[in-house]
Amino acid sequence: MAMDEGSIQFVHVIISLAVLLFAAKLFAELFHRLKLPVVLGELLAGIIVGPFTLGGLLLFEAEPIVVLDETVRNIGEISAIVILFVAGLEITPREFWKGGAASFAVGTLGVILPFFAGFVVLTLFGLDALE
Repeated sequence: MAMDEGSIQFVHVIISLAVLLFAAKLFAELFHRLKLPVVLGELLAGIIVGPFTLGGLLLFEAEPIVVLDETVRNIGEISAIVILFVAGLEITPREFWKGGAASFAVGTLGVILPFFAGFVVLTLFGLDALE
């Protein structure tokens, strides 16, 4: 029974998501046991088994096992929104105001410093700010 192109793409998306989710859960558990931030483990898992590292090197029927196509990218973006929404639901207003000043400072510096660092690097390489 031959599979059409749409079915093959669907299977590839499912395999990519399964590999990424399995690695994320595995690293999350490992980081939890090491008493490190779980989200850091999940990010590291995505880096390690992502399509540009091991996930792109491991082959299944001459194709990379993890492929970052439009479907996987869209599911990832939706997942990030859901994670932020769930995190927002778990924090109480009291906790929010308690860490408000420090969080605001970290968030602000996390945007401003990379912006100016990028500007300086572009200028050093002789590129325009708009490039």
